[in-house]
Amino acid sequence: MHIDQETDGPFFWILAGVVMLLLIAGLALRVNPSIPDQLGLDLERSLIPVSYLDLVGLGLFLLVLYAATKRRLALRLALSLRKLKRELRERKIEFDELDAVFEVSSRINSFSSMEDALEFIARRSMECFGGDRSSVLLVDGDMLVLRAAAGRKLGLLRGVRMPIGGGIAGWVAQHHRPLLLNSPDDVEEFLPERHPDRNISSAICVPLLYKGDALGVLNVTRLGGGRERRFEDRHLRLLTIYADYASSALKNIRMYRAVTSAHSRLERSFRDLKMVQDQLIQAEKMSAVGQLISEVSHELNNPLTTVLGYAQLVAKVNRDSDIAEYLGTIRDEGLRCQAIIRNLLDFARKHKGERVPVEVNDVMEHTLNLRRYQLGIDGIEVEIAHTPDLSTILADPTSLQQVLLNLLNNAHHAVRGGEKPGWIRFSSSLEEGDGGVTIEIEDNGPGIPDEYLERVFDPFYTTKDKGEGTGLGLSVCRGIIDELGGRIVATRGGQGGALFRVLLPVGAQQHEIIPDALEECPEGVSGKRILIVDDDAKIREMLDRALRLDDHRVRAVESGDKALDALDHGEFDLVLSDLMMPGMTGFELFEKVRETHEELADRFIFLTGAALPEERRVFLRKSGRPVIQKPFRLDELRRAIRASFLVADLERPQ
Repeated sequence: MHIDQETDGPFFWILAGVVMLLLIAGLALRVNPSIPDQLGLDLERSLIPVSYLDLVGLGLFLLVLYAATKRRLALRLALSLRKLKRELRERKIEFDELDAVFEVSSRINSFSSMEDALEFIARRSMECFGGDRSSVLLVDGDMLVLRAAAGRKLGLLRGVRMPIGGGIAGWVAQHHRPLLLNSPDDVEEFLPERHPDRNISSAICVPLLYKGDALGVLNVTRLGGGRERRFEDRHLRLLTIYADYASSALKNIRMYRAVTSAHSRLERSFRDLKMVQDQLIQAEKMSAVGQLISEVSHELNNPLTTVLGYAQLVAKVNRDSDIAEYLGTIRDEGLRCQAIIRNLLDFARKHKGERVPVEVNDVMEHTLNLRRYQLGIDGIEVEIAHTPDLSTILADPTSLQQVLLNLLNNAHHAVRGGEKPGWIRFSSSLEEGDGGVTIEIEDNGPGIPDEYLERVFDPFYTTKDKGEGTGLGLSVCRGIIDELGGRIVATRGGQGGALFRVLLPVGAQQHEIIPDALEECPEGVSGKRILIVDDDAKIREMLDRALRLDDHRVRAVESGDKALDALDHGEFDLVLSDLMMPGMTGFELFEKVRETHEELADRFIFLTGAALPEERRVFLRKSGRPVIQKPFRLDELRRAIRASFLVADLERPQ
């Protein structure tokens, strides 16, 4: 009203002043009508016909008119203020709801867990919009899955699936349009006939869309009540805004999870690739080591052959018992070196061996000899327990030795450097029932946890420190044993260490073993013409002297070309040829001899000190000719020469 006084007051007081002047003028004229004449005014009498009482009435009328005007303006102002207050209250409610929606929406992006984000969306949508229930359903193929819920009776419904197109949520998911249902009749149209809850008075359901794709549905409902419990259009608009934020947040979480998962896969792939790279480098190193072993062994075999040969030659002509003892020691140590070199050559040889009858105890002893020295240096006690008279198994001895050597190395690594004295038990036994052969390697190391007993055979899995294990050894062992028809298992040992058990099926019946080393020289042949082909001068000299003791006529040459020249200009009964020579190899010489001197091809003996590749071994098997491995004993050479002439005589047509 203060504003009204400031606006209408001056006009009212001017009007009141005019009325007062008129009243005063009327009174003056009634008292003295000649006043105008006295003042020199020529007034028409008709201009002042109003009596005093009329003027008073006019004043009262004006006062009443003013009061009515003021009251009307006050009422209008009061109504305007009431309307404005109501609008302000509604705007405040909308602003508070919008502020709450934006606040909640901004928090959705802070979640990295899909489950936590869905629970937050459901709970806060119910709180912001005053609902009794809320739920979030996500699209899964052609179905909607209830992933989060808040409110009464909805907590037990998580995981419920419903088809897209059915019910309120299904309709919204199918049509990508929001729904505002404000009466039970509207709700009834969308509910299935047997829906368990029909107490919904009002519902809002909006789609969760991201770039046109439906991620799911957000649903808020109110139960019971009258018109004041109904949702309004502003609620639909706000929930749609909220759903847009929620959709972006859910998509971001999915993208984050996808990126995280892809990153994890890339990390695993990188680790696997790095591991494979390390394995390839290790394999390349092992290949180089194998090649080095082969070359070194070949270089050692030639002088060792000469040493053994001369020791046997001297022993044959010697009559002194003391010297004979010394020569026997030289021979025995030479044979020991021969066994070590052959083990190295067999182990370095890269070929898939043929299955032959194998004595398990011999392979075990053979393998242990390769590591016995290092085990002794590390102070590790080795107990080997053989069961005698084991059945023979059919296996490639090199592959079986590889398995046992790998298991022995693992046991060595497990007990090396421990706080207690280390020991390894190496044993063989005959399996009851099927009569198979069992090999066990047990140690007193830390052992293998139960959950890893099966995983140790997986490729690239290792319990060793980085750089110490390849993760392929046990996997290769299992593959070899599986090919042999056996089994390999890992368990805990009796004293807490690791126990590896290898079970192998038996092969052919055990045959009588004929020793290949006889103290006395076998009965040989004599008086034959023999051509020796070897690039090592010392071996040629030793063979020449040894064969001349048997009255053979010998010619020794250093190359294949000179051997062919000698064959063209002389007659020979037998050829002894080294395999690996500069220029023409023994293989190529044999092919030339078979073409030009076919009768000599049946009396051709190969000598070699190298680990031959598989294709060379196939060639030798097809040729049918004997191969003497350097270093050899002279009695082996005599038996081979004698056998060559016996076979040739039997095959010669009568």
